[in-house]
Amino acid sequence: SMFLTLASQYNLDPFKKEIWFIKYKGKDPQIFTSRDGFVKIAKRDEDFKQIQSQAVYENDFFEIEQEMGLNGFEISSFKHKFNANDRGNILGAYAVIEYYTKKPLVIYVAYDEYKQGNNPTWKKNASAMIRKVAEKEVCRLSSGISGLHIPEEMPKGYNVDDTVEDYYKANSPKMAKKEDAKYLR
Repeated sequence: SMFLTLASQYNLDPFKKEIWFIKYKGKDPQIFTSRDGFVKIAKRDEDFKQIQSQAVYENDFFEIEQEMGLNGFEISSFKHKFNANDRGNILGAYAVIEYYTKKPLVIYVAYDEYKQGNNPTWKKNASAMIRKVAEKEVCRLSSGISGLHIPEEMPKGYNVDDTVEDYYKANSPKMAKKEDAKYLR
């Protein structure tokens, strides 16, 4: 019922994979939404203009300045410059939500806090995955979203695909293949 309540509250469609839940072995069920689900919620703000994100690498020039605002420290400016040659290893990512009349909101997330070394998607598409985390976080903060997560922010050691496969092996002999299970998320 909590899943259905959150889906209704945020107007997210489980059939479009905007929201879903997974029961981990020995743990409480977790409710997830996609990065697109978070962006859908953020776009409901009439002042929303666009969201942009970029991965930050060790050989990039990246600088953030903060100043004290009404709600604590706020990012007042940032600069990011990079070349296409040797950018080095990924350090993190930032996401910016721009508005028509309000100040933009900028969030930076560190790669080491989220990377999942045993997950093949994180190994192959590390910059895209960390950008998704940054985009989710900026949407969460800009829209006051609570109770929803994206799989990419789960602690190290959680492998969503393996968990889905294990769930269906245990609950439906016809769905024992990982290929079958991935389409049901």
